[in-house]
Amino acid sequence: MYRYKLDSQKEFLTPGGLMTVRRRVYQPDAGGKCFIPVDAAWGMEGEFATVEVRDAVLFSVALSTPKETETLLKKCALFHPSETAIKTMAKEMGSWLEEHEDRVLAEIRAEERLPEETRVLCASLDGVNVLLAEKGKKRGRPQQLQERDGRNGLVVRRGPGRGPLSATVANSLCSEDA
Repeated sequence: MYRYKLDSQKEFLTPGGLMTVRRRVYQPDAGGKCFIPVDAAWGMEGEFATVEVRDAVLFSVALSTPKETETLLKKCALFHPSETAIKTMAKEMGSWLEEHEDRVLAEIRAEERLPEETRVLCASLDGVNVLLAEKGKKRGRPQQLQERDGRNGLVVRRGPGRGPLSATVANSLCSEDA
């Protein structure tokens, strides 16, 4: 049976900034882990930042460093977690994802819908474009035109609508000093 032990104040990081909550702490007669009803009802057991704050922080830290996230949030949010708090949130989410990886991936896969005409799905996690060796025109790329310089056989490439490179520029491109 749990008995009232004390009142405890805790600061929570919310979308509106820091919020201090006075909470009643209960503990079993024999000692052991405490229970805080307001934390349980609010879904904040063991947490210091609300779901909305964690979501914003983790979105930003997925695209930049914790230090950059800290700077960004100081400029455009009412909540300002420290770099250490940001790292803690990222580490906790990483641990949670590792623990629940199979279930999370199954849920993601269940929601994926690919068009029937899709033959290849290609993704780059490092931002490098991957060229696909497929027949036909490549949309989004200007057609490359080739011209030969009569003196040295240099092949000069230019996009549509652009004039050929001058002989001086073409010679400097293929000179040994360049």
